[in-house]
Amino acid sequence: MTAVATLVVVLLAAPRVRAGQQPPPIHGVTGTVATEESARDTKEAGRGIFSRVARILGLSRRPTDSTNAAAEEAFNALEAGARVTVAAEPVPDTPNPPETEAVIMDVNRTEHTVVIRLEDGTRQSLRLADGTSRAGDRGAVMVFVKNAAGERTTHHFKRVG
Repeated sequence: MTAVATLVVVLLAAPRVRAGQQPPPIHGVTGTVATEESARDTKEAGRGIFSRVARILGLSRRPTDSTNAAAEEAFNALEAGARVTVAAEPVPDTPNPPETEAVIMDVNRTEHTVVIRLEDGTRQSLRLADGTSRAGDRGAVMVFVKNAAGERTTHHFKRVG
C-alpha cells in the first residue's frame, strides 16, 4: 500500500516540478533577444578560439610574414562602417568599369576578408588578393578608400564564394 501511495505522489508531483522550470533562452525562438553587439562579440570569440586551436594543431592557413605585413597595411585603413568605392578589376583593352559606393560591414583580419554592402543592399564577401592574382581575373575587385588627407588608396580583393 505504501508503495502505491509513493508511486501516486511521485507521478502527481513530477509534472508540476517540470512545468515550473523555464526552458533555456534561445535567441529568436523563446523571445530572448540578443543585441547585435553581443552576437558579434560571441562570434569573434568563437573565431578566435577556433583559430588558436587550428594554429596549435598546425591546421592554420596563415600566409607568410611578408603577406601578413602587406595585409596589415591594407587592413589598417579598413574598418566597419567606413564608406568605400568598389569597381571590378579592368580587363586590358577595355574601358574602366563603373564604380559603386559601398559600406564595410565586417572586417576579419585573421582571415583577410571584409564584408561590404553595396548601394542596392546586396552584401559581398571579399578576400584580400595575393600577388598571384591578375587584373581581369573573374571576381577580382578594387576597393578604393579615402584616408584622412582625402587621398584615395586602392586595395585589391577577390570575391569569396
